[in-house]
Amino acid sequence: MNLNEARYEGVEFSLSQQFFGFDSNLNFAYLSAEDEETGAELRNVAKRTFNWELAKQFGAFDASLDMQYRSDRQGAVTRLGSYTLWNLAGNYQVNEHIEVSLRVENLFDKEYNAVDSNADFTTGEVYYYNTPERRFFAGASYQF
Repeated sequence: MNLNEARYEGVEFSLSQQFFGFDSNLNFAYLSAEDEETGAELRNVAKRTFNWELAKQFGAFDASLDMQYRSDRQGAVTRLGSYTLWNLAGNYQVNEHIEVSLRVENLFDKEYNAVDSNADFTTGEVYYYNTPERRFFAGASYQF
């Protein structure tokens, strides 16, 4: 939906630290987003988001685990629930030219609804955009 004006106000905190050889990065944001004309909460905008990454280097191998949290928010036709996703990644530097990587997104195969599109008001069924299930990625890079 088009708006004449929207207002976003909020606060964000970040913390990066190292403990026991692990790099930890935390990020929390609180956001108020509203339609300036009506004062209504903007659709699909979470008030609270929290991200955390834990990473470690083991010689030529590095690994990371990250978490993404999104609070409940107003959708187009319904209130969308909060969700938390976990991702795992690893990279291995084979030699000075070749690196291989693996990544798993949505590690625990969480079913969630990020955005709703519309509803059938005769049946009450709400339709949602598809969200990714667990996904695996593999890659290799060569630098010359």
